[in-house]
Amino acid sequence: MQLAVHIIVLINLFEDAIRARPYTQCDETPLQVLKEVGRKASSQSYVWVRHGGLPGQEVVIDNDFPTRSSEAVLSLFEDYQGYVQCDSYSAVD
Repeated sequence: MQLAVHIIVLINLFEDAIRARPYTQCDETPLQVLKEVGRKASSQSYVWVRHGGLPGQEVVIDNDFPTRSSEAVLSLFEDYQGYVQCDSYSAVD
């Protein structure tokens, strides 16, 4: 988290690269976060991985969420105007 404060410009460029293309890929996978505020170390979280960008200049961004709910997906693709390739998990509908 402390590093993210210093590289936010780079993170925003990656986000812009994914959103600039009419096609992106996304998938989630379980992740155990040991020191998550307000949750037991045994709690399961999820990392959502997105891939996109120009050919030869692809970027990958991962975002951690405490759930795999549709709210997580909606926050990742808010205002995105394109196609998302993903598995058939119902939250992505």
